Amino acid sequence: MTLEINNSKTIRQIQLEFTSRFPNLKLEFFMHEHGREEPSDEKPCPPEQTIGELRDDDNQGLITITADRETGSVEREFEQRFGLHVQIYRKRMDQWLQTVGTDILTLEEQSRIAHDTSTFYNPNHRHEDE
Repeated sequence: MTLEINNSKTIRQIQLEFTSRFPNLKLEFFMHEHGREEPSDEKPCPPEQTIGELRDDDNQGLITITADRETGSVEREFEQRFGLHVQIYRKRMDQWLQTVGTDILTLEEQSRIAHDTSTFYNPNHRHEDE
């Protein structure tokens, strides 16, 4: 998938594009950066906020995000190329968890963990042997 990053886009637009490709993952944007393998302690930026309101520079361009990319490398590319502080979250049942401590996992691996966890805990899920 390729996302276009420019100052007129809203956080929500980017989040929807990302989640359409990775349904069990989501991007959150923050005003301050976080270290590798560290959580973001602050509250995420509101989804209606534009990218231009999050940063001082005007770096525009495309970012290619594939399932084989490590979580941490995607977060770093947003930071280095666009000055955007993002954190990828993984769904666990009805909660979203920061992918802290698993930045070396690929997006596909994160998605699989989220899917397996939601299937395991889903009371309506029927196993093949039932």
